[in-house]
Amino acid sequence: MRIQKYLAHCTKYSRLAIEDKIRNSEIQVNGKLATIGQVLKDKDKIQLGDKTWLVDLKKPKEIQLWMVNKPLGVICSRKDDKGRQHIESLLPPISDGKWFMVGRLDVNTSGLLLFTNQGDFANQLMHPRFGVIRRYHVRVFGENHAAGAEKLTQGVMLDGKKTRFLSCLHLPKAQKDSHNVWYEVEVSSGQYRMVRRLWESQGLKVSRLVRVSYGDIFLPRDLRLGQCREIQAELVADIQKRLQKSDEK
Repeated sequence: MRIQKYLAHCTKYSRLAIEDKIRNSEIQVNGKLATIGQVLKDKDKIQLGDKTWLVDLKKPKEIQLWMVNKPLGVICSRKDDKGRQHIESLLPPISDGKWFMVGRLDVNTSGLLLFTNQGDFANQLMHPRFGVIRRYHVRVFGENHAAGAEKLTQGVMLDGKKTRFLSCLHLPKAQKDSHNVWYEVEVSSGQYRMVRRLWESQGLKVSRLVRVSYGDIFLPRDLRLGQCREIQAELVADIQKRLQKSDEK
């Protein structure tokens, strides 16, 4: 394993940040300055600041996976000039490494958001080739929503390529009027503001958007807004196995 990848799992720094620290002579391996792309071996000793790691490539890092019920108004981006609450403030502190977010939600979207301590696992959950289904409940406002829903399952052009909902089901929730209705939609990628933009392409406005599931993980009814919960190790292991099988196809 290369040093950037190893330290990205063990610390709060990204791979690019690790490379900068190597260039600045801040990292040593076995008493010598590290080099970018250096391949680590078992029992190599890494020194970064006042912390030391003894490399153990045989012992896999235990994966943690947490869910958060994100409230409206909480941000997922790292930078914000408005002083708004950040989503990681809702998570427990992590003693070893950092939290990796599995797909963002914009400030006006609520619902299920996942975090893991393993970057590669997060990338697998997000990468389109694994086809992990994201499910949303969306309230749309406008006329001819049924025709729009049908067209969005067939596909429309978005960012120069044909994009569609895998499914789009009308939900019999209480409606204010015939122009304000709920749908459940499914997508298999995290394209930027994809759900909102698809509906807007049909002249329909999204007034509420809630992510209710990510793959086999569903937002529990008893998980209140702003609360978090660790996902059982058995389910995490099952998800890993299926991702691995999908990668082998």
